[in-house]
Amino acid sequence: MNTRSISRFVAAGGVSLGLCAFASADVLVWDFTPGMPGSYGLSNAGGAIASIHSTFDTVTNQLEYSVNFSNQITRGYWLALNGGPNPKGHAGEMALFYFDAQNLAAPVLTAYAYNGVNGPNSWQDGNPAVAGNQTPDLIKGANEAAGFVQSISAANVGGGRTLSFVIDATDILNHSPMYPDMVDPWTGTGYGDQLGIWFHPVSSFNASYTGTRGRINSLSIGTQGWLDGSFFDTTRMVPAPGAAVLAGLGGLLLVRRRRSA
Repeated sequence: MNTRSISRFVAAGGVSLGLCAFASADVLVWDFTPGMPGSYGLSNAGGAIASIHSTFDTVTNQLEYSVNFSNQITRGYWLALNGGPNPKGHAGEMALFYFDAQNLAAPVLTAYAYNGVNGPNSWQDGNPAVAGNQTPDLIKGANEAAGFVQSISAANVGGGRTLSFVIDATDILNHSPMYPDMVDPWTGTGYGDQLGIWFHPVSSFNASYTGTRGRINSLSIGTQGWLDGSFFDTTRMVPAPGAAVLAGLGGLLLVRRRRSA
């Protein structure tokens, strides 16, 4: 194929190449280090946060969350994410993740609809606005990792500790809450161009699980710290234009050769 023919193929495939680059731009990235600008409160009582890295793909709904601690006291956490305001107090709008790393060799992730309380009891009381403990709104239990948890790890690195998960958040996003907010819609998890976070690491996470789905049956926690923040800016992961064009061109040339064969 000569230069003129290649140019014609690139022009013909311009829409496809553009779509390829645009799709990659739907991956949002958030990185946090203590001391960076922003509106947040931070306590290291449950583990000294060194850095956090998160990505969210708005096309595939893949959510990654990885936190590095500079010490090794953290045994778990609870976490809520949304697209801007501090999630704390926003009942019936998003998931609360419980990361159990009491056994570092076998971490466990569960998810409940957040009940809005400034504490970890969404697993116990689905609607604190009503007296007594109402049925908790379990979204994903400990026995429902298949198709949900794509990877999960808890590991000591040097003198620190890293807790990470990657999930398919589709079922979280599509969940119909048992106790929805009467004004604000269910957002589930993830974020857009901005991020809000309610994150509480703890020095002990003693949980038991029961039932077919693996709901939390009991939970006692140790000392807790937190990162509570709102309206952090995220960035979009955009590939180098040259790389996208070359990848697309390679595919077009392959199609051309197959048709000529």
